[in-house]
Amino acid sequence: MVYYKQYDSADDRYERHLVADVTARSTVISRLQPDTQYSFYIDCYNSDGSSPASNVVVDKTLGNTGLLPCLPRAVFTAENDPLLLLLFEL
Repeated sequence: MVYYKQYDSADDRYERHLVADVTARSTVISRLQPDTQYSFYIDCYNSDGSSPASNVVVDKTLGNTGLLPCLPRAVFTAENDPLLLLLFEL
């Protein structure tokens, strides 16, 4: 499960993004706002229970260049590693 929210939001609730494919090494979160800071963290669930939550990562989506509609995305990859990779692109 990927949790995310706008970093400066007064609301402390995180949105949830379910990664249903248990073999997935990445996921895409769409509908993020351009030029906006977000905080993210992940945790995993299986038949043995849930993992501890990852550290929170804060990063900013790219701004809208005016040339193309802005479609920022967050991509997470992990393979038995606590590393969380965020990729924002237009």
